[in-house]
Amino acid sequence: MDRIDFHVEVTPVNFDELSEKRKGEPSEKVRGTCFKAREIQTDRFSEVVYSNSMMSSCKIRPEHIAEAITYRILDRESWTG
Repeated sequence: MDRIDFHVEVTPVNFDELSEKRKGEPSEKVRGTCFKAREIQTDRFSEVVYSNSMMSSCKIRPEHIAEAITYRILDRESWTG
């Protein structure tokens, strides 16, 4: 498996707050953030890795897998949401 779906319980948001008119980040700022993330990813690996899905299993730390598994809490039978 090279993908993990995240299932996270969140509290409801009030409709008035949700429908409030707010300006989001401009596309150029989001684009810059994405490029910065790609640069960090490039610096992290010595070989050519363009995305996390290209990482070899030896690059994945067991603590990272454990954290990802905790996000699957909604799959557990004990959850009663």
